[in-house]
Amino acid sequence: MKTFRTTCKSESGQVLITGIIMLIVLLLLLLSIFDVHNLIRAKFKFETAQQSAALAGARWQKESLNLIGELNILKSCVTLLEGEKNWDIPLPPDDEENADARRRAIQGRIDQLTEMQTRVSFIGPMIGYGAAQQAAKANGMRAIKNRMSEGDHALASYMRRLYIRQAAGKTGPVNNYDWFEPYLSMVGRIAASGVAVLPNARGTGRPAISPPELGNSGFYAALLQHKAEIAAIKKAGKRKVSDQSSWLGLPYRFVKQYSTWTDHVLGDTRYWDIDYNLSSFPNESEIFTLGVQTGFSAERHWEYEPTFNGAVATDPKNPRYANSRVLPGDMKWFCYDDSWYPDYFAKRYTDYKTDHFDYWFGGNILRSKVKKKYQYEGTAAYAEASSLDVDRAVRFRPHKNFSKSKSGLIYKRSTAASSVGPSRSRADYESDTFSTSYRPGAIAKVLGELEGERAPISIPVVLPVFEQAVLMPTYMPIPAGFEVLRSLKTPLDDFLVWLADEKVKSVFNYHEAPPEIAKEFLEALQELSKGKDFRYYGWNPEAKQTAQELYEKNSGFLFNWEKNYAQYTYSDSNPGGLGWLQEPKRCTEVTKGHSAGRSMQTPDTINGGTATRYYVSKYVYYVVDGKGKVVTNEDSDPTIRYTTHAPGCNCGKCIGDPLVPSTHNRQKGPPRI
Repeated sequence: MKTFRTTCKSESGQVLITGIIMLIVLLLLLLSIFDVHNLIRAKFKFETAQQSAALAGARWQKESLNLIGELNILKSCVTLLEGEKNWDIPLPPDDEENADARRRAIQGRIDQLTEMQTRVSFIGPMIGYGAAQQAAKANGMRAIKNRMSEGDHALASYMRRLYIRQAAGKTGPVNNYDWFEPYLSMVGRIAASGVAVLPNARGTGRPAISPPELGNSGFYAALLQHKAEIAAIKKAGKRKVSDQSSWLGLPYRFVKQYSTWTDHVLGDTRYWDIDYNLSSFPNESEIFTLGVQTGFSAERHWEYEPTFNGAVATDPKNPRYANSRVLPGDMKWFCYDDSWYPDYFAKRYTDYKTDHFDYWFGGNILRSKVKKKYQYEGTAAYAEASSLDVDRAVRFRPHKNFSKSKSGLIYKRSTAASSVGPSRSRADYESDTFSTSYRPGAIAKVLGELEGERAPISIPVVLPVFEQAVLMPTYMPIPAGFEVLRSLKTPLDDFLVWLADEKVKSVFNYHEAPPEIAKEFLEALQELSKGKDFRYYGWNPEAKQTAQELYEKNSGFLFNWEKNYAQYTYSDSNPGGLGWLQEPKRCTEVTKGHSAGRSMQTPDTINGGTATRYYVSKYVYYVVDGKGKVVTNEDSDPTIRYTTHAPGCNCGKCIGDPLVPSTHNRQKGPPRI
């Protein structure tokens, strides 16, 4: 029988109490060593700085557009145009004899208003960019001094391009406004004060391209890699497992989805469309571009210009202006350019409506549809900050004189700096394109509406109707022709300029060869046009039988796949074989493995049910999924469980989202920032 004394002597629970105390001590020690709160605070500070910079830029875009709109209204107020008290030089008499002179004089006054609008379109956005710098710095962002090396950041490179443009005689007045010196001066002042955020810019980047793969240097690199691999296959005279790299990613659509594109289409026709209309010099600020122009666009000229000029001519308060001889020859309305209009992109890109407009404006991704009055592209301000230095860790190390320390301190506190923010290297900023799935900055857009909850672009003339600037979802595309201000021109830029020339009828029919530095891009496209010598190695539309059909005829087919690899795969000697995308997927595991020649059932994590692994060696197997389908190279292994993964990651070091073509680029619509 237990007594009270023996019960009290029990040691049960002693270790648990000791363990809890030790864990508390360790936790406190850990919190004292790592200043986690510094990192969290820096992260919020970093995001706030970018967002405040983008909003500052967008607010100045709003004010600039409204001021331009006010000046448009002034143009329509003929009483102001002829009021003598408003002008230094009086108008000629209002009679038949002086009609032409009077009209020219009114035209001169309109030209002065137009010059003022042009001045606003250059200076307003640059004031916004300066305000964005101050907003970012006020929130703790440091100026860019060493992102790409001292004095060589993107803005300095942009200034060099402006000087080159001046040397080429391409900096003449726009609407009588000598923009170059004041514009360059503002860019220089911002650069001298230190750049805390990089902006979006138009005219310094990439054109709108279809197919979009042509605007990515990785596409050409993949084609040339496959060319080298196919050359090695032909030299060896025999196929072997893993003699080709992946055909997924950028080349995929050309060998699979564009399978109807024959050698004739790819080799003898101009199958691409490269539109520089939105990337040439816009006759306004290239940084935080407003997207305005003098006069109506070609698509809207005949519909609107007579209406607006007629509104001035038939003003009931001034009936004598009904006589066209009194009106100026050119009102020079400031209008929205094509970058504002969804229909402009819809006419040029077949996937714009489904992959962009419906996806973002139609409620496919957002909680609900975007209000119709806000369904326009238009201007936006993007701000991408440099990294923010923080003391993320506090380490304790022995004091070098701890034995002589009078204070008795044995450890000395020391800090180690870390950075929060984008990790783009100089190579990133000099590259030809940025992945649309990696956009670390903030975007703000200008919103406004006409009466009746109509979009501002319902009337193509700019009016002062913009009321607010709001942050946009980070991944929501901004207008085509906009991208992060880049540092240097690349060989691909030269090639795209050459490819856009109408004299280039096909990749084999052109007037002049591309620049020497860009010839490898042409070589890649020429190789792409070869079906049986190139594309069929990726996907063979003339394959005699599929991997599924081979499996259904003989369930042991997968055990012998690697032994009979040359028999089943495409080559010059086997034109009916399978292309890489059609081959059964070679899967591996790095754990315990299984005996060769053995099949094993395992849960199908993608389709449900039970999948079957067919082991050809201890760690290599092929799969038939839960639906009885042979898993090929364009599928994912359904016998492993996938974890959350960065969009489009193909690092090969982790198990993420299935690497199928639909997930290679989560960003819908044409490639943007």
